[in-house]
Amino acid sequence: MTPSIRTSLIVFCLAVSLAGSAWTRKTVLAQTGQKPAAGAKREGHPVLQNSVRQIEAIKDRLQRAPADFGGHKEAAIDALNHALNELNQAIQFDKR
Repeated sequence: MTPSIRTSLIVFCLAVSLAGSAWTRKTVLAQTGQKPAAGAKREGHPVLQNSVRQIEAIKDRLQRAPADFGGHKEAAIDALNHALNELNQAIQFDKR
């Protein structure tokens, strides 16, 4: 896989996960009319945490897929692992 395709795949996966991350905990609570539990600890960077969960779910579905997508399945999983690593490093860096 060429570097430009790999980069495009990473950008696409991040864009999909960030676009879907509009459903943060606060949004869900507001829509359901619920209030946060007393003493509940606020999650740091909820959008990034949600993105990590979504990328993990995408990776899991891709790993279980029977097709190899024209030989691109392994490269896509590698790109998702790279994206997860970068997001986790960003989250950890901010905690310092």
